[in-house]
Amino acid sequence: MTRGQAKPRILRGEVRLAKLSNRAGRAVLQVLRLDSVDSAEFSPDCTIGKEERHELFAEWLVHQYTVERLSMGTGVVDVAGGKGELCMALLKRGVRCMLVEPRTVPPVQASQPTPDVCAGGTVVSHIQECFTLDLLDHPQHGAQLRMASCFVGMHPDQATECIVDAALLLGKPFAVVPCCVFAILFPTRRLAENGRPVRLHSDFCRYLESKHPCALSHQLAMRGRNTIVYLNEVER
Repeated sequence: MTRGQAKPRILRGEVRLAKLSNRAGRAVLQVLRLDSVDSAEFSPDCTIGKEERHELFAEWLVHQYTVERLSMGTGVVDVAGGKGELCMALLKRGVRCMLVEPRTVPPVQASQPTPDVCAGGTVVSHIQECFTLDLLDHPQHGAQLRMASCFVGMHPDQATECIVDAALLLGKPFAVVPCCVFAILFPTRRLAENGRPVRLHSDFCRYLESKHPCALSHQLAMRGRNTIVYLNEVER
């Protein structure tokens, strides 16, 4: 930390990944929780890059919602999850999940199988479709999606708002890490407080958070777009 730089705000219960060295001198990742580690041990150097962002997000999800809650029903729906990195990170933590991704991806397996992983090592079903609200009524996939425990997305691009809307429609929790705003593609978005068009990333996060009075936001300790907009409890 340089002179004059503000000390980062540390929240009790926050989850971070730190790059450390093991006895062999190799770089390893260690999960650190601030309810068990003194905040003085943390610095901006703990901030990680995008290669470990899925591990960090998965750890935050488990810390926020618990493995038992996330694994209810058909488990977590990871929307626009690319190659399934977040699903793999959740599997390692014993969380049941499914991937919605229009591209063809290899079968998602946990590199460190847990008791929830079946004998073949693959428990992630892949719905190879673009995520829209219409998918909730799909004759093949609709029932699976409606039985999900939570809808999530790490930089899910155009699907970001649809994740939030689907979760709210079904009365489910959600957690998204928005990236691109796509202001030209979605020109009708307006901020609730002043009616201004949603053009900036900060605007987009506020816009998503305003969709439910209990929605919150949190910053992950990673480089790049790191704001989580999430809903824990849904009032029915």
